[in-house]
Amino acid sequence: MKTKKLIVIYPYKFSDFLWKLLELEELSKYVEVIVWDVSKISSPRFSSQIVGKLTPRDQIIRLESIVSFNSKLKNLLSENNEEDICILNEIPQGNYRDFILNAFLSFKLQGKEVKVFDLYNGGVLIHSAGPVDEFGRKSIMQRFISVVKLSSSLKEFLRKFSSYTFNKLGEFFSKPLTHRLVAGEVWKSEAKRGVSQGVRIIEGHSHDYSTYLREVHSRNRSESIGLATLLDGAGPYFQSDALLTGRKVYFTSEVWYPALSNFFEFLESDRQLTVRVAGHYKTNFDSPSLLFGNREVIYGRTPELVASSKFVITRISTAISFAVLYKKPIIFIYSDQLLKDSEFMSQIISISNVLGTSPINIDHFPTNLESYLRVNEDKYKRYTLDFLTSKPNGVPNYRIILQDIMGVKVAN
Repeated sequence: MKTKKLIVIYPYKFSDFLWKLLELEELSKYVEVIVWDVSKISSPRFSSQIVGKLTPRDQIIRLESIVSFNSKLKNLLSENNEEDICILNEIPQGNYRDFILNAFLSFKLQGKEVKVFDLYNGGVLIHSAGPVDEFGRKSIMQRFISVVKLSSSLKEFLRKFSSYTFNKLGEFFSKPLTHRLVAGEVWKSEAKRGVSQGVRIIEGHSHDYSTYLREVHSRNRSESIGLATLLDGAGPYFQSDALLTGRKVYFTSEVWYPALSNFFEFLESDRQLTVRVAGHYKTNFDSPSLLFGNREVIYGRTPELVASSKFVITRISTAISFAVLYKKPIIFIYSDQLLKDSEFMSQIISISNVLGTSPINIDHFPTNLESYLRVNEDKYKRYTLDFLTSKPNGVPNYRIILQDIMGVKVAN
């Protein structure tokens, strides 16, 4: 019988993709895993409009109020030994609902022997919008100026200001944490922000790097001939994180997808290959999809798709990690419509510079792509160490969580 419990508290609609991303299947082989989906408390409007595959699982409990949250927490503490409980607290400090949930959790766990950790392993540049250094970092003044200049509306500015305010409040009323798992030197350098001095920093990986460690030994790494993959985002056809941030959506389905299909046709003719789409987990396209020019849309197999591709195409996606790890060229793309989105353009220019390339406007793309299909191995290696892993030769995150946080022995 499993005596130790891992409770995952998640602020957005919990999907099958997230079950896999957080390695809960592997963790559940050693400890009892239960997910508390608090999206109806933390982000009700955003979560209600996000699509994605949701397979019913007994381990996923969807809580709808502070009262139900309190009841679950009270039962958890009364029915188990404190030292057998570990909580992965994924609630940010982004709004007053998050702040209340974190404050409530902190109050209830005060003086308890419960282990609580969060993940500081985004796998992307930090503060990439606005003037940055080569690592995508900005000074405090640069961040403030960027927020003012790059906000697309008063609504977005107020939400950013609210998020900043509650994050600062969180530095005085810290999230209840005993551990923080971090990935990459740049993330590690900022990992102690907003946490108390007693929090243990645990070195680990981004989700994608950990997936890479779990899957690389079982995969045939030989390159498939004649394939390229689009790492797709949620928008513009489906709702994206703009719904949460209040940001204006600058591009439309009527313009974006025809231009994208036209670019794919050129790539397929010029490079003698077939483009397929790695579907974003917040979308639900048919396959093949007319929006993508009747091309195949594949879900849940992104690492495999990238490993077997000659190169990948993307606006911006954390899944470029797989391209970096498998040393695949990355074509970053934008459009005339997206040129009006100063924050997006700042981000895409920053990340492409860090990886040694330049983005392409699919409304006016070059016919010679040779310079875009090269890999700068030194920059890829540096990106890996700065943003993807703090233990390049380590074991996957689930083993680190079990051994270094929960104290569970795992056989080699």
